[in-house]
Amino acid sequence: MNKCVISGDNKNTYVSNTIGSGYVRSNVAVDDEDIIKFEILSRLPVKSLMRFKCVSKTWLSLIQEDPYFVDLHFERSKARPALLLVIPLPQTDPDNPFRISNELVLTASLSRDRSKAEIYSILNTQAFSCAEIRGPVNGLVCFIDRLRSNVHVYNISTREVTCVRSTFMPKVCFSFGWTNWYGYEIGFDPVSKKHKVLCVCRKNQQPGQNHFGDQHIYCEVLTVGDNAWRRIDKVPPCDFSFFGPVYVNGFIYYCTSKFLSGNWDNGDAVFVAFDVGNEKFRVITIPNLILMNRSSDRYQCINLLEVDGHAAIVSKESDYIIKLWLYREYNEYDNKWKKTKTRSSSNLEENWTEDTITLPSSWDYNLHWDFYTGAGMHQLLVQSVQRLDRGINSVTLYSYDLKKKTFTEIEVSGIPSSIPNGRCINSASTFVESLFPIQKRRNAQQ
Repeated sequence: MNKCVISGDNKNTYVSNTIGSGYVRSNVAVDDEDIIKFEILSRLPVKSLMRFKCVSKTWLSLIQEDPYFVDLHFERSKARPALLLVIPLPQTDPDNPFRISNELVLTASLSRDRSKAEIYSILNTQAFSCAEIRGPVNGLVCFIDRLRSNVHVYNISTREVTCVRSTFMPKVCFSFGWTNWYGYEIGFDPVSKKHKVLCVCRKNQQPGQNHFGDQHIYCEVLTVGDNAWRRIDKVPPCDFSFFGPVYVNGFIYYCTSKFLSGNWDNGDAVFVAFDVGNEKFRVITIPNLILMNRSSDRYQCINLLEVDGHAAIVSKESDYIIKLWLYREYNEYDNKWKKTKTRSSSNLEENWTEDTITLPSSWDYNLHWDFYTGAGMHQLLVQSVQRLDRGINSVTLYSYDLKKKTFTEIEVSGIPSSIPNGRCINSASTFVESLFPIQKRRNAQQ
């Protein structure tokens, strides 16, 4: 019998009993030595735990297979968030319509004051034929190979990877030689503790007809650990935009092309939420409170991101002013049906709160700003991109404190000098180390 602490309280310590084919909670008492061991292991970085798997079969089972230890370790890892940086390498085949190119994925530890980041690992995506990187969610990312319709799910810390190919999407998206927009996103169901990958395809009925009335939406979903995609038939007739969907607290959110372009009619400015648990879509109306505050700037710049466990819309109002609109939903756990129910206010504007961000430098043609989920409560990760000569960009990262209204520049060190254009970071995000498995657990309940 293998045991794992799931609560470190000295007065009331519980363990999980991993005997047989399933995992069950047990009130079996353990001695102080075991408590200390589990307390220490659950606080260690993943790199150390990977080495400790060879200590014994018990430690191997604990680190690799026990879901309660995995959850405990993940919760404690949130105290030390890290950065994920993507640096593009020169494209080897510029004529490839799928833009398959090599990129370097760098992970960096982040100091407590969010002012320094030290690179500690580098991954070349060449082996994945990667055209797109989605995530991270709970330390997992997806490398998308559009040419072969392959999705590689990769744990950044354990380096475990799996590949699943879609057989349905190539038939839909590439029929009659016509390619349409489609995108992937990874999410997590906090009830079942399962990660899922969602693929949405927006296809024109006939080649050359680009207005929404001639489009069809197709969707399929993959549960990480399984090897088969499932078709989802009930998809709202919305013009999904695949630029920057975001996972937040059990939902994947998409903006629509109409909202991003400002080309909406009364009542059809919406964004779409996909419930990762029940695998259903719903449409959320964007209130006039936001629509009437949109900038008249010809080039609208909008980001979706997570802020303190909620979805948020970031919109440029002027060269120095950014508006952040936080969408609050009220989730209730239904004990009868054992699932989460989402309740929204009947007054659309009551679900939204407004915040204003003042940029330290003007947003213009030569200086662009991007906003991402930050490392911790009340934090945003902000990236400024300065256009330089010969198409080269210089990137500066900041941590923005929503409470203090302050920008802190993040000094990134450890990028090897051998990397060409090492300061040309293509994208940046925060993540938390995890032991979440990619393959189905050996002893997992069916």
